[in-house]
Parts: sequence; structure tokens; C-alpha cells
Amino acid sequence: MKQDIDNSRYRAQQVLVSAGIKPSFQRLMILSFIMNAHIHPSAEEIFQNLKPEIPTLSRTTVYNTLNLLVEKGVLLPLTISEHETRYDPNTGSNHSHFFCHHCERIFDIQEVPACVAGQELEGHLVENVRLYLTGVCRECRSKE
Repeated sequence: MKQDIDNSRYRAQQVLVSAGIKPSFQRLMILSFIMNAHIHPSAEEIFQNLKPEIPTLSRTTVYNTLNLLVEKGVLLPLTISEHETRYDPNTGSNHSHFFCHHCERIFDIQEVPACVAGQELEGHLVENVRLYLTGVCRECRSKE
């Protein structure tokens, strides 16, 4: 378990340094949590999960860190839900997102639309494709 935590923080440190971001303890913890959570967390979820481990952590620090990580291209902000922004550390692969409006979880969907970055669409050069799908996930459907 301790080795997993150390590896996670080391990977987060590498990502921060390669993005030109000073790897402070709080930044390492925030990015490490996001990279390992696999839940596309909101700022509040990050804060609530890390607060017991970092009693001095503030919401302002979480928001400032998230803004910096988005600005440097480390995270993708997801605005699927009108209530909050969620964050995805998977910036390197083409994938879409599915938002379950019952449980409010976000799932990565590997099937990408026919139009991908670098192609032209009606004369426009596509640089980025973000597709959000919404509905009911398979777990919630099985409960109905």
C-alpha cells in the first residue's frame, strides 16, 4: 500500500515538473488523488477527500491548483453537469465521457466520433473533440 502511494506521488511529481509546475506537497497530493481516483472528481470531492490527510488544506488552494493544472494542460475540465466542473487527468487519449444523471458518475468512453483532431470538417480545422453523452449508466439501469 505504501509503495502504491509513493509511486502515485512520484508519477504526479513527474507530471508537475514536466508541465513546469513547482511540485509542492499540496499540489502533489491533489494531482495524485485525481490520477488515482478514476471518478473525475469535483473540487469539493477533492477537498473533502484530502482534508483529513491535510488539515491545513483550503478550498482556495484546491481551486487555485486545479486552475493551474488546467492552464498547463495537465487536466481537462469537464462541464457535463451544470452544477459543477469535474476534472480528468487523461489528456492524452481521444475519448468521450458519459454522465449518468442518476448517480452523477462520469465514465470514460473509448469510442470516439468519426471526426478527430487534425481533420477538417466543412473547411474548419478540428483541434479538439469533446463529446459528452448523458443518460443512465448500466449499474443504475440494473437497479430499476
